[in-house]
Formats: sequence, structure tokens, C-alpha cells
Amino acid sequence: MKKKILTLCLATIMCVSFAACGSTASDDSSVLSSEAEKQTDSDVGKVTEQNGMRKEVVYTNKDINLGGETGPIKYSTSEIQISKLIATTDDAASLLDLEKDKEAAVVVVHFDVENTSDDTISFYPDQSVMTTNTKEQVSASVFLSDSVGGDFIGNVKKSGNVIFILKNSSADDLANVTIHINAPHNDSFDSVGDPVEINIPVKN
Repeated sequence: MKKKILTLCLATIMCVSFAACGSTASDDSSVLSSEAEKQTDSDVGKVTEQNGMRKEVVYTNKDINLGGETGPIKYSTSEIQISKLIATTDDAASLLDLEKDKEAAVVVVHFDVENTSDDTISFYPDQSVMTTNTKEQVSASVFLSDSVGGDFIGNVKKSGNVIFILKNSSADDLANVTIHINAPHNDSFDSVGDPVEINIPVKN
């Protein structure tokens, strides 16, 4: 129970000051969206310290508007936030697999996803992979991200934040990030679209 509570607290600090999720967010993202505040330019440089974590926002863009379609799936990324992240306690460092007191980077990307068909389609933005200009490759943090993937049962929408922790990159050095998502598939595990690649330029 203590570990679960700490996980929820860490998810909250990852997205505090990030733009609030849309009204279509799934129930699984309620902890994040209830704590989120609307991001403003003045929040760049803002430091948040709680639950064994220290986060400093270095970049935010609420108007990236990148997206497309793959098979029956429509997807878009509307917002990104990049922050410096330090685990200041042993518990937080252990949970996030970080070295205590060593700076890492955290990237939060907001997704909106819709299944336009009546069929059950599986698509996983929350299990995507990020590559960066700093030559780091990392998978999304499933236990910190909102549930914006999985089975889309018929014509439904999901929205939420996907979180990536970069242990070997400085937030100040990120010039662009690319998100790679596997192709959607049906309940027979047949691909019904193409893999997705979203390149997001970062202007610090």
C-alpha cells in the first residue's frame, strides 16, 4: 500500500503545472488530472518539491498539434512539458530506478486518441518508445502515465498524459524527441494500420 501511494504521489508531481487533461480522460487518470494546473509561460523555471522528488520546468508547449490517422485510429499530441528531475530520497530513487540526487529529465506528452470504427482495436501510446537527439531511447513509464492505450472497444476516445523518464539526458540538451508507437491491431492480432512516428521539435 505504501508503494502504491508513493507511486500516485510521484505521478502527481510529474504533471503538476502541466495543462489539465480534457474531459474525455479515463478514470485511471483522475489522480493526475485532479492535481494538474493550467501551464503558463511563467511556470517555466518553477520548482516543485514533494514526496522525495524535485522537479524544475525548463520547457513547455501547449500548441504542438501533431497527429494523424493509422487505420481506424485517430491520434494527436497537443502539449509537451520537459523538466529536470531529481529523486531526493531512497524510496523515490528506488521506485523510479534513478540514482539518488542525480539529475535526470522527464518528458510529459498529452495524447488524444479515438477509434473511429465499431470494432475493438488495440493501440498503445502509453507503451510507446521515445528517442532523442541526445541518443537516448526509453520506454514510456506505464505506472506513471495515464491509461490512454489498450483496447478501444468500438467508437471511443481516450485522453491523458504519457510520461518518459530520461536517466542519461539533460533536460537543457533536448532539441527534439521522437515517439514511436506500434501499429494498431484487431482482436485477431492482425495489424490494421501502420506504426506511428511523431517527431516533436523542442525550442529551449
